Amino acid sequence: MSEAELEVVFDHLYARRRQDADAVAATLSSDVVHQGVEADLVCAGRDEVMERVRKTMRRSGDGIARIELVDAGAQVVVGLAGRAFRDNPLLDGEIYMVFTVRDGVITRMDDYRTRSEAFRAAQKE
Repeated sequence: MSEAELEVVFDHLYARRRQDADAVAATLSSDVVHQGVEADLVCAGRDEVMERVRKTMRRSGDGIARIELVDAGAQVVVGLAGRAFRDNPLLDGEIYMVFTVRDGVITRMDDYRTRSEAFRAAQKE
């Protein structure tokens, strides 16, 4: 992994923070997949992922108290904690995401409830 992949993920998160949907979309592959913490929570393709992103943008102000970005070899593991995750019954106040970046765009995002689950998944790749 190079610093470039970390920058792509950072730019994605920062664009979401700014509520800049066009900038978020620019970080995503056209065939990106976002797998949620439950098997049936999946978005396939940029349009479906952006629909979910726009919904979360409307709930801005939920607050993020902690963010962590870790180079995990071929992927980037992101940890987020804050109000938005405390109110979600599927989560325990935080979420961990494994981002896969290829050719300068995010091709896959996988959500996990715990840090250890996310790092185990990243090591399998």
